[in-house]
Amino acid sequence: MEGKDVPCRQIIDMKQNALQHNPAVWGDNHNEYKPERFLPENSVNRDPFAFLPFAAGQRNCIGQHLAMNEIKTFVASVVKRFTLKIDRDRTAVPIAEITTRAKDGIYLHFLERKSSV
Repeated sequence: MEGKDVPCRQIIDMKQNALQHNPAVWGDNHNEYKPERFLPENSVNRDPFAFLPFAAGQRNCIGQHLAMNEIKTFVASVVKRFTLKIDRDRTAVPIAEITTRAKDGIYLHFLERKSSV
């Protein structure tokens, strides 16, 4: 809507799922899970508003660094202790809400790793 006037008291609806899957920002493979998109070297020229959960400006998430560190610590501790296998009998069906999630969750099998200590 750059360069457009918006009438006073106009309600604007922003489809977050469409924003997060914009091929102009994320490329032709915008529906693929590719965490390397967020590596610092791959984020240099990306607009800070391209990924809405953390965004930028006055409504920037003040806890984004803490959140990312908590996620990394949790995932590292789980992966260190378990091998994760997707339950192939239960397909994850995505639902686009405020945050995209799986309709009935994602079913995983946690197989405990044998300790080498």
